[in-house]
Amino acid sequence: MGDLAENEQLTLVGMEEEPVELPKLSIKHEEFCRLYVELGDGKAAYLIVFPNVKPSTAAVSACKLLKKESIRKYIYGFRQILRKKLEAKVVSHHTRVLETDRRVFLDKDGCAKNVHDIDAEAAKILEFEQVSTKNGIKTLLKVPTRLEASKEIAKIIGLYEDRNAEGGGEGGGGSELNDIERAARILEIFSSAAKAGAGQAVADECSSMGAAAGATEGSI
Repeated sequence: MGDLAENEQLTLVGMEEEPVELPKLSIKHEEFCRLYVELGDGKAAYLIVFPNVKPSTAAVSACKLLKKESIRKYIYGFRQILRKKLEAKVVSHHTRVLETDRRVFLDKDGCAKNVHDIDAEAAKILEFEQVSTKNGIKTLLKVPTRLEASKEIAKIIGLYEDRNAEGGGEGGGGSELNDIERAARILEIFSSAAKAGAGQAVADECSSMGAAAGATEGSI
C-alpha cells in the first residue's frame, strides 16, 4: 500500500498500547472464555466445552466461572485483543482509501470504467448501493472520499474529540481542528510515515495533535 512494505505497520496515537497479557488458564477454561466472548452466553459456551454436563448444571457452573477474577481478566483481555485487531483492519482500509489514485477508476477518455475493468486492489474501497428506478434496480458505485477516510481514522486514534468536551464551543478555550485541517494533518502523518519507513515519524507527528485531547481526557 503506497510506499509501505507489506510487513510494515503504522504506529498511530491511541494504538501504541502495551501488548495485552492474558492470565494463565487451563485449555478448557481458555476455550470457555473465547466462546463466551463469541456467543455472549455462558451456559451455551460451557455446554460446548463440557458437552456431557446437564444444561441446568452448565448454567450454574458457567455463572461460578464468570465470577472468578482470572476468568474475568481473560475475557476482558481477549476482548481488548479483538478490538485492537479490528481497529487495525479499519485503519488499514481507510488508509487504502487515502492512498488509492482515483485515476484507476477512469478510462483513457476520463469516463468511469466498468466495474469489471477496475483493478481488484482498487475495487476494495468501492461501496455499492442498489436503488429502484423506473427501469428496475440499478447498482451505483461510490468511491469514498479522502476526507471521510481521514475523519474515520481521526476518530480511532483519538483526534476527533467533541468540541464541547474539549471546551472548544462557545466560551471555551479549546483548539479543535476543523474537518479540512484534520484531513490535511492526517495526510501529512501518513506521508511522513511512508518516507520514514512507517516508523517513529507518525507518533512524533501525532503527539502534537493529540496534546490538547490528552489534557482534556485527564480532566474528565
